[in-house]
Amino acid sequence: MGGGYTQAEKLPDNVNCGKTQFNAFVASDESYLIVSVWGREDSIGSVDYYMVSRNQADEWSEPVNLGSGINTGSGQEYSPYVSPDGKYFFFMSTCIPDINGEDSKPYSLSGLKGGFNAPENGNSEIYWVDAGFIEELRPEGF
Repeated sequence: MGGGYTQAEKLPDNVNCGKTQFNAFVASDESYLIVSVWGREDSIGSVDYYMVSRNQADEWSEPVNLGSGINTGSGQEYSPYVSPDGKYFFFMSTCIPDINGEDSKPYSLSGLKGGFNAPENGNSEIYWVDAGFIEELRPEGF
């Protein structure tokens, strides 16, 4: 290939959706990508994962939010990854639980101490799920 880079090509607005996009995962067959997006009105939280599919005619689908099973209203999602065999979806989330119980304020010192080292404490954690949902989200014709 000549040992150099080709000219960069900006992907269409379907892929570059929202105000900011980052950390895109591209499927090994290049049929879809999953991207972290900030600034969309249909977002569940501040940063959500969206999937954009590509068909044989090199057309890109509209972005599909991965839904509340992955995206959280209280957190931010970064760094999507699908295992090479396509079976597992790995992702990072900063989901923040209610450590004192539903709608209780102010936070207690014991609740804060317990929550500090607990999963889903507002710091980023890595999760994994079965990736079967990806095919279910793919729009018809993609």
